[in-house]
Amino acid sequence: MRLIARYLTAAMLAVAMLALSLGSGVRQAEAAPAARLTGMTLSPTTVTLTSGASGSTLVTVTKNNRNNGSSATLSVSWAGGTPAGVGTSFSTSPLTWGNGSGDRTSTLTINTSTTTPAGSYTFTVQARRSNTDSVTATGTLVVESPVIVQQPGAVSFGAAPAATYLGGNFTVSTTSNSNGALTYSAVSGPCALVSGATFSTSGAGDCTVQADTAATTAYTAATAQQVVSIAQASQTISFATLANKPLGSAPFAVSATATSGLAVTFTADPPTVCTISGDTLALVDVGTCSLTADQAGDANYSAATTATAAFDVVAALTVGCPLNGNTRTCNLWAKSGTISLPGTSHPIRVWSYTDDANAAPGAIGPTLEANVGEDLAINLSNTLGVTTSLQIVGLAGKTDMMGVPSGGQQTYTFSNLPAGTYLYQAGITTDSGPRQIAMGMVGALVVHEAGNTAYGHSYTDEAVLVYSEIDPAFNGQNDGDSASFVLQHFNPAYLLINGKVYPSTDGISVQPQNSNGSTLLLRQVNAGIRFHTLGVLGLRQTVIADDAGPLPISSSLFAKTLGAGQTMDSLVTVPGNVPSGTTYALYETGMPGYGPAAGNGMGGLLTFITTGVASGDVVGPAMTVSLTPPTTDGTTDIVLDVTADDTNTGGSAITALSYSIDGGAAVDLLPAGTNVSEHPVVTLLGGDLAALGVGTHTVTATATDAATNTTTVSATFTVTSSAPLTDETAPAVSNAAVSPALSNGSGLLALSAMATDNVGVTGWSYTIGSTTTAFMVPSGTSVALNADIDVSGLADGIYTVDVQASDAAGNFSGTSTTFTIDSTAPTVTGSTTPAAVAPGAAVSLSVSFSDTRSAIVSASYTYTIIVNNVPTVVTAALNAQDGAFNSSSESAVAALSTTGLGEGTYTIAVSATDAAGNTSTTDIPFTIADSLFANGFETGATNSTWGWSSKSTTTSSRLQVNSTAAMAGTSRGLQAAFGTGNSANNYVQQNLVATESQLHVRFYLDPNSQNFGTGSKTIFKAMGDVNGVQTNAFRLDLRRTGTNTYQVRAAVARANGTSTTRWQSITNGSNYIELAWQQGASTQFTLYVNGTSVSLNNLLTSAYSVNTLRLGPQTSGTSNTNIYLDEFKTTRGTMIGAGAN
Repeated sequence: MRLIARYLTAAMLAVAMLALSLGSGVRQAEAAPAARLTGMTLSPTTVTLTSGASGSTLVTVTKNNRNNGSSATLSVSWAGGTPAGVGTSFSTSPLTWGNGSGDRTSTLTINTSTTTPAGSYTFTVQARRSNTDSVTATGTLVVESPVIVQQPGAVSFGAAPAATYLGGNFTVSTTSNSNGALTYSAVSGPCALVSGATFSTSGAGDCTVQADTAATTAYTAATAQQVVSIAQASQTISFATLANKPLGSAPFAVSATATSGLAVTFTADPPTVCTISGDTLALVDVGTCSLTADQAGDANYSAATTATAAFDVVAALTVGCPLNGNTRTCNLWAKSGTISLPGTSHPIRVWSYTDDANAAPGAIGPTLEANVGEDLAINLSNTLGVTTSLQIVGLAGKTDMMGVPSGGQQTYTFSNLPAGTYLYQAGITTDSGPRQIAMGMVGALVVHEAGNTAYGHSYTDEAVLVYSEIDPAFNGQNDGDSASFVLQHFNPAYLLINGKVYPSTDGISVQPQNSNGSTLLLRQVNAGIRFHTLGVLGLRQTVIADDAGPLPISSSLFAKTLGAGQTMDSLVTVPGNVPSGTTYALYETGMPGYGPAAGNGMGGLLTFITTGVASGDVVGPAMTVSLTPPTTDGTTDIVLDVTADDTNTGGSAITALSYSIDGGAAVDLLPAGTNVSEHPVVTLLGGDLAALGVGTHTVTATATDAATNTTTVSATFTVTSSAPLTDETAPAVSNAAVSPALSNGSGLLALSAMATDNVGVTGWSYTIGSTTTAFMVPSGTSVALNADIDVSGLADGIYTVDVQASDAAGNFSGTSTTFTIDSTAPTVTGSTTPAAVAPGAAVSLSVSFSDTRSAIVSASYTYTIIVNNVPTVVTAALNAQDGAFNSSSESAVAALSTTGLGEGTYTIAVSATDAAGNTSTTDIPFTIADSLFANGFETGATNSTWGWSSKSTTTSSRLQVNSTAAMAGTSRGLQAAFGTGNSANNYVQQNLVATESQLHVRFYLDPNSQNFGTGSKTIFKAMGDVNGVQTNAFRLDLRRTGTNTYQVRAAVARANGTSTTRWQSITNGSNYIELAWQQGASTQFTLYVNGTSVSLNNLLTSAYSVNTLRLGPQTSGTSNTNIYLDEFKTTRGTMIGAGAN
């Protein structure tokens, strides 16, 4: 070795020496420098970031010391491509080296975004100096999902809402710092969640509600509670109507109701007039009895405002018919007799009433009197030879369509009499009714108010005036003489006041009260068939009532026309400062000359009012008279304008004002009783004036004051032509109408029309069927025609009314209108579905209405529920299914709450009213029953059905009841066998009374260690009708999973298929099974196995119902393997639970 080394060293030396010897002139070859990038490191090699964050690693590159002044470019590449959302950058690139060697560094920054998926990514960093000189280093980027730290969730309530029981629902408000689902619930108190943040109230008190927000990725769940104070509901009290009562009436019950349904308490004041115990009121003395009703409230209702009512205790009548309790009983005898009249040579036959069986009849019946609020009974005994009846115009009462036969008796009753003046008369039972009235079967009924008051007005004196008429040609001398008389020819020769003719009429005496005079109440009754215009000469009347109806605005006038059958109440103020014995004539203002042919003027409507103390007026009224225009040719009317004024001539009232032409008969011009100044204006018809002849004529006006002073003034007019005027134009009748046009046959209908004529309308009539009623009217070119039509007793149907008007020339024309009588109430039919419901479930009411002649206009229902243990009557209007009640055939539906009602049968009273006002009510029943069927197989007779509707087999080895099968502590149970073929179905069946839409079914099942085969076995079915086919609604299946191990599941039919629950394990022994099913659009079906439940949700089961139940094997299985079933029970809505029935 040493020898070799010596040789090498020598060689090397020789070479060196050779180089030196060549000198600079000789270039020798030398080796290329070895410049290299020698290494690269990453620190750290793994960069861990969360999505969206940035990180870095330090890149270090090493180069040798050759070839100074080099540079290297840095770059990054990724295995599999650059990850989504990742970007890189270097702090320094390229890297450069100066003299010498060393390391160069650059920071690699890696950026991620939220879109960068979590994962591990490999990247390579390269430093490249040239194509042949580069170095690399590999690193790893780990991207992690961001870790979100949940913040505490918070929810808070706004201000508590103001809530009131029965005041509608209330809504709470909340704010939350998260967007988690927000739900509300009622924790305690009288409230319940309706939906969202809205709650209903069920009473007054504090209600605690809770708001919950669900947890989100950013926030935890949160809960808050708020107490909402529910104020008490208000209530009001209303009194039943209280009529005036006469002293001596028996104690009676008063009634007032609170809208809360709570009982009210009463007080009465003053005790000197009335006292009360409970609700029974006793009358002590005459006066005003004031009642108060209070209700103190309870937990749910605040105290009611005190309600008040008052009525008058009036003095009992000292005259008139006897009073027993609250019923006044009058006796009338319908009799035939005769009366004598001035100027007649023979007695006049009359039919009338007496109040004494032995008394002879007069021209009219006696005046009957009663007090307001009393009941009236009239015993009518008929001694006429024909049937008769009784009616009181304006009082409600059943129309007597049969009448009282000759020799018979009948009682007519009228309840709770309203105050007023009435006409009683023969009814319209037969065609002779109008004739009986004309014969004198009329009279007045006066129903008094408390004290000397009438319709709210005070008076000091009172007079009843019944106006009637006699036509001797009609009355005749004997019974039956009037039968052939044509009533349209009735022309009275005598007008009577209270059955007497002037000068035999009874006067009216008025006692002076003081210097202000007296107030006389005139109760006027027109019992005739003519219109009569009655005035008091020198005094005015203040009309306060027509036909016993108070006028909203009383009118002061001298005279008013009374129609046939009409009554009027008026007040007359009789002056106090007049001489004693002063008389005022009460008379028919036209003052026709009724009476015998001798023309002595007797027989008109005339009597006198007598009273007074001294006065000092001795000057007549100041007067003026004018005629415009002052001439006429017979075609032009003249206007007569008269003034009479006593203001400056004594200040007395104008008691009479009239005019005459050429000294002829005086014509009254609106006489008055209390006004000191009068200004009447009338039209004198040109045709009437032309009949006076060509020339100058004088109109004389006369006025008289209350002191009997008279003033007369005159004016003249000229007639330029006396050519007779020919009137061939008939009156025109228009606007005929009957109101109301539809009636149920009770009360009166108002007939109206307008008649116009070129000269003047003088009369008119209306005809219904074969009956015509005629009227005379004051002549006028335009006359309103009005009459009341009594439709009592008319049969249902459409009636035509022909209206005719006539003028003095005998021209007539007419028009017609119609009215309809409908006295038949609508027919109401209906039902409830289902026929029976569970407690608390709603009842669907379906009702149909029909009417033969009128449209149904309204309908309602009434029934009773229980609210807070208090029976509460619910009354509500029904809405027509087509949107409006406006036809003769309608229907309606309603959903009714059964809140608080226990099991039993109830009724809903459904009422309907037609356009004629007829109402009928029908009771529609519904039943609340929760338990439908229960059977524990405690009856063990062989081959019986054991209380079920039927069974599938009578073979005892396949179905039998024994003690071995008993469960739930009972004595017996059902042993049911599996089988094949014809022996596969071994079950008992129950047919339900009604089709059900909701059921709970409970029974016990013991597999009895049996190996009945593989697969599921149906052991219970509930079925119902679907389009005429019995179809399963739900069922229970049983299967064996191993030795003595078993499972059950339930199946429910739904739209487009069947849903089944998970299989549930049961014991090899007694197992409690319960199934809960209901019909609906999004329902829940639940199977309970030994208390553990499994449910199916959001089921569409609307097409299914249940009317049949089957218990026992209904699928093939190993023959003669027996299972046990017991304690079967089904309800509509109540969870049954474990235990014996």
